[in-house]
Amino acid sequence: MDWWTKEDQRAYNLAAIQRDRDEHMAQKQPEGKIKTACRVIALAAKLLFWNIEGKSLNGVPDTLCSRVAGGIILIEFKVPGKYPTEQQYLRIWELRNQGIMAWWANSVEQWEVLVGLREGQYVVEYPQVVMDTVDKMYGEQMWL
Repeated sequence: MDWWTKEDQRAYNLAAIQRDRDEHMAQKQPEGKIKTACRVIALAAKLLFWNIEGKSLNGVPDTLCSRVAGGIILIEFKVPGKYPTEQQYLRIWELRNQGIMAWWANSVEQWEVLVGLREGQYVVEYPQVVMDTVDKMYGEQMWL
């Protein structure tokens, strides 16, 4: 295979490691199973579905998805019935406040609504503790 370079082999190995890691996560964590199902649907719909790794800021959504209507959304996947932590809600608010689409999902159906594959809408509601934190950090006018 003269056409197969060391860079090709390295890229192939890295992709295999990521695939194995994703499969392991899907078996280990319930949200991993949701992500795996969403990834399959995204690929079939020709949408991006990337895990973001190596971030240096805690609470930032860990999945980047493209949307049917264009653009991207950052999504934090949670176990069904669970909600983001206060810090995750705060990071989502900070992203949205800068005009970046960000939210969380705990089901395939919720993800489909967020990326535009399913009719419906989601309501952006923050717990009071997050609203209080934003008020302290940024001032009450940030909610206007």
